[in-house]
Amino acid sequence: MKDPAFIQQMIQKGVEVKEKVKIELASRSSNQLNWNPPENNWSIAQCLDHLIVSDGLRISTIEKKAAGNFNTSYWEKINPLKSFWGTML
Repeated sequence: MKDPAFIQQMIQKGVEVKEKVKIELASRSSNQLNWNPPENNWSIAQCLDHLIVSDGLRISTIEKKAAGNFNTSYWEKINPLKSFWGTML
């Protein structure tokens, strides 16, 4: 997708969400952020860490695609599992 208006809109939404999260979590203590609910659920801090790491892994690809500089790897082109998982979603 190379629609600059759409890309800018998505970037703006990301900035807005980031600010909302900062405001919401600013009043939380370290104990609150790291509290683990029962049954192997994640704490707030673990969820945030997961989002930061996973977004960091994807951001360079997104930037390359937006700029039109992304080259699909050989495996991505021939991967036989993509059609299987694509239909499962």
